[in-house]
Amino acid sequence: MKVSAFKFVKVLLIMLITILGTVLFTLYTLSLYSSLNISTSQVYVIPSYLYVIYFIAGLIGFTALILLLIKLKLGGVIFWMFAVILTLILVEFFSSFIGIFGIPLAILVSYYYYRKAGNTGRNIVNLAIFITVGSVLALALGVTFALVLTAVVAVYDYIAVFRTKHMVTLAKGMLDYGFFAGMILMAKRLKLPKDKFVIGGGDLIFPAMLSTAVFLSYPLPAFLLTTFGATLGLALLLLLGRKGKAYPAMAAMGPMEILFFGIYILLSVI
Repeated sequence: MKVSAFKFVKVLLIMLITILGTVLFTLYTLSLYSSLNISTSQVYVIPSYLYVIYFIAGLIGFTALILLLIKLKLGGVIFWMFAVILTLILVEFFSSFIGIFGIPLAILVSYYYYRKAGNTGRNIVNLAIFITVGSVLALALGVTFALVLTAVVAVYDYIAVFRTKHMVTLAKGMLDYGFFAGMILMAKRLKLPKDKFVIGGGDLIFPAMLSTAVFLSYPLPAFLLTTFGATLGLALLLLLGRKGKAYPAMAAMGPMEILFFGIYILLSVI
């Protein structure tokens, strides 16, 4: 995408902050469970592979629904759907810190997000959302099924951007209605000039999910190598991609994460 050195570093830092934030939030969540004598098996009661199946089915179904609503020009319905989802995720985030008081705070932040916030404010709220979702997935799936989901999403992202191209249609449609489920970088207004850069939420959530799952189950070098893989994949995409063209970031980041985790496994048995 031929971004400047400043933008290059900024994008990579945002990804690393998301990963680190997800790890810290997950550790905090586990400490809460421990203090309440609750195990993760009591919270995530269905098998991990079912979470993968449900998530993929939900992703495809929800994407199809949003595309239909965009085609029908039902922006109001899209708005309320995302507003409810965002609020529920924020309830999960804030309730972890302040209990029941997290509910009114989540509602206030959601109102701010849609009615008052500029790009910087939205990016900060989005970061909390991505950290929360990445943490929930890491705890629910564990390493094995986080690897499976990462691989599936990488393939899906490639098909959705380069083949069917419905993900590009989805992103443009969301921007046309004034919101975007990702990080809007280097833009002063919500309607983006053509030379500005956005990175989708999934391109931050899924790398954070896998790195966090690895952190919880393997020694630190495994986490560092996995995170390096995600960083390298995103860096190569930024350096080699053409400006103004949409790219499936997970198709680059996912395989690199899996590769470097595999390198750790290989080195650990030699």
